[in-house]
This record gives sequence, C-alpha cells and structure tokens, in this order.
Amino acid sequence: MFGAGSGGGIILSGSTVSASAADAVGGLGGDLGGGGGFGGGGFGGFGGGGRILVQSASANQSTSFADVGNGVLTSEQIAQFESPLSAPSNIDFGQVRTGTTAVQNLSFANSSTATITGQYTPALPSGMSGHSGTFSLAGGQSSMSAISFAPISRGTYSGTVSYSSNVVVGSVAITGTAVGPVFSTNVGTAPLTIINVGKTAPGLAATFDLKITNTSTDDVNGTNLANLTLESENITGPTANAFYVVPLTQNVLGNAAADSPLGNSTDLSIVFNPITDGSFTDYLTITTDQGAPLGDVGQQFTYELTGTSSGTPTPEPATLALLTLGGLALLMVRRRKHRV
Repeated sequence: MFGAGSGGGIILSGSTVSASAADAVGGLGGDLGGGGGFGGGGFGGFGGGGRILVQSASANQSTSFADVGNGVLTSEQIAQFESPLSAPSNIDFGQVRTGTTAVQNLSFANSSTATITGQYTPALPSGMSGHSGTFSLAGGQSSMSAISFAPISRGTYSGTVSYSSNVVVGSVAITGTAVGPVFSTNVGTAPLTIINVGKTAPGLAATFDLKITNTSTDDVNGTNLANLTLESENITGPTANAFYVVPLTQNVLGNAAADSPLGNSTDLSIVFNPITDGSFTDYLTITTDQGAPLGDVGQQFTYELTGTSSGTPTPEPATLALLTLGGLALLMVRRRKHRV
C-alpha cells in the first residue's frame, strides 16, 4: 500500500477483501497522520480528495471510494467489502452444435440489506446474443438476464457483459465452442457441380460412385454433436427415369476425430441406365442435417448429373429370357412338323 498527497490513492488487489483490511486502511490515515506522501521517517497519510480502489481478481470487479481525504472509510463503505453485488466471473456454454441454440442466465444478486441499482451492457459476437438492461435489487433480491448461443459456423466464440452499480463495477466473460459435421465429396460441394456418369448404350448401365465424407475434426469427446446424417437423396429433372441411386447402407457418419465410433465416409452409387439414344441431364439433391439439430433437415447439396447414350439398344435381361423361350418354342414346333 502507498500513501499520497492531494489526489493520491490506495489500491487493494486480490481475490477477496475483508472488513479487517478496510479497517486497516482507515487506521493508516488516522494513526500515521496526514501530509505529503513518503517522508519524515514514516508513511504520509492521505491528502484531500484521495481515493481507494478495491479490485477482486476472481469476480472481475472493482469498488472505488472517493473523497477519503483522511484515509478513513465509513461503516457503509466497509460493509461494501463484505457484501458486494455478486455476479459470475464467466459463463461458458461449452460445446454447442451448429444450427442449435443454447441459453444460459446471467444473474445478479444482492446479499446486503441496502438497495443496489445498476446497469449491464453486452458486447457479443454474431452467434451470441443478449440485451442491455438495468436492475434495482433490494436486500436479498436477485435478477437474471438470458444470454443465447446460436452458432451457424464452427469455431470459438467469446464476448463480455459489462455492468456497473452504486456498489461495484465488473464484467462477465461469455465463451462457447461451436462444433458440427462437415459434408464433403470426391467431386466437391459447389452448387450444381457436374457429375458425368458416363457414356453407354440403351439398355446398358453406367455407374459413378460418389464418396461422401464427414471431414469435421471437432473433438466432441465421443458425443454425436458432430455426426452427419444423410436424410435423403432425390433425383429430379426432365429425364429423371434415366438415373437412379442405390439406397445407402449407412446414412449416419461420424466425424474424422479419432474418438468417433462410426465410420466417417460412405459411397453413394449413381446409376445411368437409358433406354434410348441421347444426352441426358438431371439433378441429384442430397439432404443432410448439417447446420441443424441431429437428424433434422439441414443443408442441401445439389449436383448436375449428365450421361450420353448411343448405339444399338441392348435388350433387358427379362426381354432376353422371353426371346430365348420364344426361340425354343419355335424350334420344338419345327421338329414336330419334320417328324410328321
């Protein structure tokens, strides 16, 4: 602690400040006398207009007392050390899946017998929200203000809520981490990426395997927060009957982190099976739960499918079987006529 002349001050720092510490501050001015700071073989007391600033590292708070020219705090000021306005030093949302919303309450409580009034103002990034407000708390009362975390992209988020009152000023750190799946394929994810399934002849099928991977590396401690669900695969367009997809055997993909119990990739087989010559174009839309709660409808990815057919039509297997049976029947008839 240090003394000062006119306009000087004392700063007390630490996790807690007790009434006995405040009493010692009061005694400093009274016992060691006033004057101009250090000198004369002893510590000088407070000059006029001095100030005491009390800082609490654990609660991000500070209390300031002005005009303590003689270094003596009143009983009301000493009481403020014992029962300041209480508020959390931080609110941590932990891990939250993108496309979902988590809410926590910021609380202020008055443990003294006197009324405490104040205000608070958030400074939060996009994805976090809260509102400014005021409070007036009688002894023993508390109030709450909701803070929301609704991330749309993966990453770490941080902000603060600052508050001030007639007792104390401080701030609350707001933090959270957004996690989630990342859809990717062996042809990319750009809108309307072209997939050329191939060239074939009518009645002959060409196949393209679209490898779908969840490339999220979020460490979600074995939870499903970063799982990717493939909700549906639909083909639309003027010639949609020329293309189809083979149903997936696995539609939930774990993330790429080592702790995922699921595989993180699967193959979606796209089949082009035209019945006539020509060039064909249709559209494949894959619906996922990326950017949504697990299992809900989220982001969609659309691909343009193309294929070309030319050449002699090849009969379907069923048609070949019928032709074979017909040929055998005709051969039997001819043999009977020859015997007669």
